[in-house]
Amino acid sequence: MNDYSRCGAALIAKKFVLTAAHCVGSDDDFEIGITEALPMASALFLESDSGGEEFAWSRLVIHPNYDPKAVDSDIAIYELVDEVPDGSLPPILLGKDPVSETGTDMTVIGFGDVDAGPDTVLSDILLETTVDYLPNDDCFNQMIQNGGFDPINPTMLCGYREGEDSCQGDSGGPLFLKGDTPEEDQLVGLVSWGYDCGGNTPGVYTRISYFYDWIVETMCYLNATGVPDYVDCANVTITEEPIIYNATDEGWSFGSDDDFLSSLWGSDDDSNDDFLSGLWGNGDGDDDFWSGITGDDDFWNTDDDFFSSLWNNDDANTGDDDFFSSLWGNDDANTGDDDFFSSLWGNDDANTGDDDFFSSLWGNDDAGNLDDDSWIDGALDAVDGWLASTFGNGRRW
Repeated sequence: MNDYSRCGAALIAKKFVLTAAHCVGSDDDFEIGITEALPMASALFLESDSGGEEFAWSRLVIHPNYDPKAVDSDIAIYELVDEVPDGSLPPILLGKDPVSETGTDMTVIGFGDVDAGPDTVLSDILLETTVDYLPNDDCFNQMIQNGGFDPINPTMLCGYREGEDSCQGDSGGPLFLKGDTPEEDQLVGLVSWGYDCGGNTPGVYTRISYFYDWIVETMCYLNATGVPDYVDCANVTITEEPIIYNATDEGWSFGSDDDFLSSLWGSDDDSNDDFLSGLWGNGDGDDDFWSGITGDDDFWNTDDDFFSSLWNNDDANTGDDDFFSSLWGNDDANTGDDDFFSSLWGNDDANTGDDDFFSSLWGNDDAGNLDDDSWIDGALDAVDGWLASTFGNGRRW
């Protein structure tokens, strides 16, 4: 899959392909059994990026629990229009039994990023590496120790070997246990997500054993005659009718008005009725998540947002009825006559008022030039009298 973005996939039957759900929309067909990709200049003049045969799909089912935010249940199954002919590529066996032994060798292949730095450099040849199975608890602990924070769910499987990893562009591709022959290989995972490629954190894969029953049920529902030989649809119970996307449905193609991605980005993929609008609004405007914080136009200058409750309707420090007015008065400055600080420094909010808290300490002029009505003045007068009676002289100011 290498049109709108690059992804891998796994042929599991002559008419069925598995990939990651987050790869849906990356292409409208599959190049199966290829080992190298043509240079872009050459591919421009061919229908195939590899010069090989492409297989169009007819129907698609995305796992109903797929969560793009958590990248959970990251799996989708495609039915192909035509069978992949014998001799092209043997379908890989589905791994029904979960991998459980720490350190189990697992092989991952793909055409993904080979640059350890920030740049993305996709490989032109099919690459292969080996990673070790890591139990989910150990995987999560290693993630936490190296700055990761996302949960490792039972739907996921981890693989790690220092310096070895899958990366961007490998998504949806197979993680498998090698058999004595390709026909004996077992698919145990699909490349799903990770943090740094080849770094200190494990790669995370969709766990095939967890979804084995769903995969089999979906294949039997879509086309009972196209399943692998080891699957007997007569003994399979369909527990839930899948939601099916047809390639022939009007508007399905990537970037159109009513496709899967439109459910994320809207009818024209940047409009006002999509998932992201729930965060940023129909046109980043008046009724979105952020408006609840910063007001209808998402800036700090409106009349009904969170910050207005602090700085008043104009969101500036000049309003007459906001939170800060209760401190500095109606004009939100340190000059008002009826605010919190007036009770300390007097009606003019300065240290010169006549009836404030500090006046009761230092006198009406709030300065060191004490009058005769401050608390401190009264106390010092008493001390002065005692000193005079004892020593014959008083304090000097």
